[in-house]
Amino acid sequence: MASDFHPFYATLWNDDKLEGASFEGKAFFGYCFTNERVRPSGIYRVTDGQLAGDTGLPLARVRGYLADLVVRGLIVRDGTWLFVRSYFKRQPKGPWLLRGVQSDLDACSSAIVLDAFRAKYPALDQRVLQRLDQLSGNGCPTTQRNAVTTQRNGDAGQRVSALASTSPRTNGFAIPEQILHALERAPRLGAVAPLRAPAFWQAELRANPGVELDRELLKAEAYLVAHPEKHYRKLGTFLHGWFGRADRPEGIRP
Repeated sequence: MASDFHPFYATLWNDDKLEGASFEGKAFFGYCFTNERVRPSGIYRVTDGQLAGDTGLPLARVRGYLADLVVRGLIVRDGTWLFVRSYFKRQPKGPWLLRGVQSDLDACSSAIVLDAFRAKYPALDQRVLQRLDQLSGNGCPTTQRNAVTTQRNGDAGQRVSALASTSPRTNGFAIPEQILHALERAPRLGAVAPLRAPAFWQAELRANPGVELDRELLKAEAYLVAHPEKHYRKLGTFLHGWFGRADRPEGIRP
């Protein structure tokens, strides 16, 4: 059960990591930090739709804020899993806290989130490694596993996991899962090596807040299929321009 007590830091409003963010964007992070779903570890499950319903914000704007917080290094997002990096360290310490954290780690099925928690709190390294080994399957040593996303059934999920394993991280940033799914469904753009680089998406997420990049990626793929006579030598540049022209919620600018 989530705690009813969420110590908050008032310096959030002047946090260097939120420099340039709007008041609403900062308040959204405050909600991620204090809502009733937050667990002792800062790891919990919540859908984009639930966050939109809770805050009253449009879904596209919620996704834009989440993407911006990922780029700023304040949260880690993998599917419906959310990890607020600074939550655990700001909690009153006590036996109940470590018991709650252990329960959270045991329940988490995202290796991306667990890796991020391990990097943030190395003192709990062994607890995290035990859970990662369970997720890797059959006791496979952690050093031999690839990054694994949230477990799912079907061949499509296996292909996305394979795609994720070929994409290195940039400064701890991994390509968001919804974009990996879109790349899997876009044979032409998904085959372009630069579009498999986390650095490309890290830059696009920061430059295009409020734009649903996964949907726009599929629209761009459809455009290319519908216009085979058009030949773009640099598809990364083409896609960057496409994102720049995409509609975004009122009040959000690149």
